[in-house]
Formats: sequence, structure tokens, C-alpha cells
Amino acid sequence: GNCWMTQNLAYDLVKGKVLTPSDTDVTSDWVVPSTTGTVIPNQGKRLPSEVGSWNLGEYVLKTGLTGVYCIVNTGQDPEECTLLQDVAAWKPTFEATPNTLNKEDSNSNFITIDSERKIYDAHYLMGNYYTFDAATAESAISLASTGAETDANKLVDAPDSICPKGWDLPKNGENQVTLQPFDLKDSFYRLLLAYGYPTSEKYKPTSENTAGYVSALYGPHQNVFSAPMYFVASGMISRDHGDFRWAGGYHFEASKTVPALDNYQYLFIANSSTITPSGPWYWRNDGVSIRCMAR
Repeated sequence: GNCWMTQNLAYDLVKGKVLTPSDTDVTSDWVVPSTTGTVIPNQGKRLPSEVGSWNLGEYVLKTGLTGVYCIVNTGQDPEECTLLQDVAAWKPTFEATPNTLNKEDSNSNFITIDSERKIYDAHYLMGNYYTFDAATAESAISLASTGAETDANKLVDAPDSICPKGWDLPKNGENQVTLQPFDLKDSFYRLLLAYGYPTSEKYKPTSENTAGYVSALYGPHQNVFSAPMYFVASGMISRDHGDFRWAGGYHFEASKTVPALDNYQYLFIANSSTITPSGPWYWRNDGVSIRCMAR
């Protein structure tokens, strides 16, 4: 019963701008502390509460999901990753055009660009990358610092986000030990369930399979990168390594859920063989994609 965005958010933050409850998913005015960057950041101090965001340009993957990882070192242009196509001067459409690859290419069912006509399927824009505290307008910092939650296994949800008014970030589970990821309150799990994932009985929430700390759904999952979900293997900006990595290999997407007493976040993670609806990820200052969900 939820409405999801089918494109990665590409909203540029501007230092000093005030986001208000009248047009944004914040409960009170938030003054943006840093402007969205346009270059891959250098490896630097790993502050979990860093408010960072990056717009590397208007890129799409040339071949949908290739399974070939693109790792671009600091200082390089993203276009040096041969998997990416700069479509800033192209025409956006919402049609897949499978005539751009050889017939033997197994990814031809969700090709994103038509180089002959200079058009691309706008669902597949890479979008911007955000740290957790940028995505949530720093609203989760106080949840951990006030001591309101004392259970180390308890997960808390950031109350605010940079999504448009009426939209929110997806939610992950409530307890990272007993309910992850088979919690029906997990937005990503429910989305997958609505479109046929998981199809096997062993992946449905039962008393026998809810005790694991980290669980994933295995199998050929390439069609989560096609209609109607249109996930993009957009990779992430790693503050640990100081680079842009895993484009063409992994889709990482932020939720609003974090452990109350630790500095990591919970992501939706997908590649061609594995889906992790609720994956703990160090740290909160890695830049990942966002898709908002209507309240």
C-alpha cells in the first residue's frame, strides 16, 4: 500500500539554506551545514555524523547491471569509469531500449540507454549520494546522545529527512537480533514481498528463521533492477577509501533506521545474486543513494 519513488533522489543541498516543514520532511527548520560536492572526496577523518552529499553529474550505467565493479580513485572524473555514460545533453525518456548491446549480453532486458538516438531511460539516473546525517537532516544524532534508548539491540528511526513534504525515508526493522530482516515493518522487505520476493517459504517470517543477525535472500535477482522497481547499481562514495566504488555491482540505499548506541546504519543492498533488505553497514558517513516513500 505504499508509493515509492522509482528514481534516486538528486537534490543538491546548499550551505545556509533553511529546509522547513512546509516543503520538506523535517519537523522543524534545519539549516543545511554543507553544500553538495561535485568531486569524489579525499580519504579523511571518519566522523560518523558527517553531513556530506555528492552530485557527480548526470550519469547512467551503460549496461544496467554488469557485475563489473567500477572503482574510481580520488581525483579522477567519474567518466573515467567506462561503465558510466554522461547523459547531461541527452533526452530523458521512460523507455528501455534493448537495441544497444549484442544479443549475447544477458543484461539486454533492462538496457538504459540508446546511444544512436541519444536517449536514456530516466529511471536509471545515478542520482546524488548522501551520508546518513545529511539524508536525515541530522535528526538522529539527538536520539543516541540523549540516552533515550539504552538497549544496544534497539533500533531507532530518524524523525526527519530531506525528502519532499509528504515523503519519508524507508524504515528497517525494530530489533537487529531477533527481527532482522524478516520484520514486516521493514519497508524494503515489504516492497520485495509485494513484487514476489521472497517466493520461497523458507524466507517468510517464522519462528525458525528470525534468529539470525544478518540474513539475505539468495538467487538470480537481476529483475529488481528492471520495472517496476528500477533499482540502480549506483555503488557508493566511500569515506574509508576516499573513492567512488562498486558502480555496476551493487545498489546501496539508505533507510532511516540506525542502532541507538552505535555509529552504523541499515541499508538495502542488492546485486545480481543477493538481496539484503536490512543490512548493517559501517559507517554512517559513506555516501549512498536515497529513494523516498510516500507517508
